Amino acid sequence: MIARIPHIDLLFVIAPHSLLLDIAGPAEAFRLANLRLSERGLPPHFRLRFTGPSATLPTSVGLALAELESLPKHLTAPTWVVLVGQPTVHSSKATPPIVATAQWLNQTLYETLRAADTPHRLITVCSGTLLAARAGLLDNRRCTTHHDLLKTLRVLAPQAQVIDNRVFVVDGPLASSAGITAGIDLALHLIAGECGEALAAGVAEDMVVYLRRSPRDAEA
Repeated sequence: MIARIPHIDLLFVIAPHSLLLDIAGPAEAFRLANLRLSERGLPPHFRLRFTGPSATLPTSVGLALAELESLPKHLTAPTWVVLVGQPTVHSSKATPPIVATAQWLNQTLYETLRAADTPHRLITVCSGTLLAARAGLLDNRRCTTHHDLLKTLRVLAPQAQVIDNRVFVVDGPLASSAGITAGIDLALHLIAGECGEALAAGVAEDMVVYLRRSPRDAEA
């Protein structure tokens, strides 16, 4: 069944040197979900937005992303904030842009995600979970990240329940994934929850995803 609620803003938070596939993979899944909806004569359900601490930022492959929105002062429409990963050489450093983004996340989402009826969600891909930890958003939550970063995540979020060897973990408004292609698996899972399994299966077919993995599947 297609959810009959206002559209959801997909707010991708881009840090310097973000992994390009962490952005493009989930973004394409949500774009294709909108396309499938339009084929049924329905309006788009997801509005893709891209924001960051600067208007232009380099990605992991050197390609720069330009005309990024400023980090918004408030979330108006129901918003899913998507934190994407960086290569380890960058994600391990609390650079000024990362500190500024973590402060914004804390101010914007800390209380919001604790509300029982919150319309917002936090989605993390790969080392994006580390950024959520730096923002203090993981306390008492189940979460995961890339297998090489689990020890770091436990240090940054000692009160979180870090799950090993899992493609993705959903705990209330927090959804975290192991990284790269796992971000696509998580996007498909969330699309199924909003728009139905049949539509999510159609998106997976469009993307030639060989096997849709679930929250029960191991990372490796």
